[in-house]
Amino acid sequence: MTADLYVSPAGSDDNPGTWEAPLATLKAAKVVLRDLLLADPDRDYTVALRGGRYYLQKPEYFNERDSGRGEYGVTYTAYPGETPILYGGFRAT
Repeated sequence: MTADLYVSPAGSDDNPGTWEAPLATLKAAKVVLRDLLLADPDRDYTVALRGGRYYLQKPEYFNERDSGRGEYGVTYTAYPGETPILYGGFRAT
């Protein structure tokens, strides 16, 4: 599968979001994606979530800045064969 951005629990939000250097959070993916949409709004975008556990510290809200323009769209999807799990809270230690 080819995606425009990759997110992985083993990634880092300092990464560019490539296959080799994925982002770690949905929040960071939204920031990078917004920049991509501003630079080139006339295409579809795909964000692939790699398998693993994602702990959301607070709710993630999406708005018109996070969607495609006109006939173009943004798809957040699980990487094929992997299962991302989103937890709506934080891990108690």
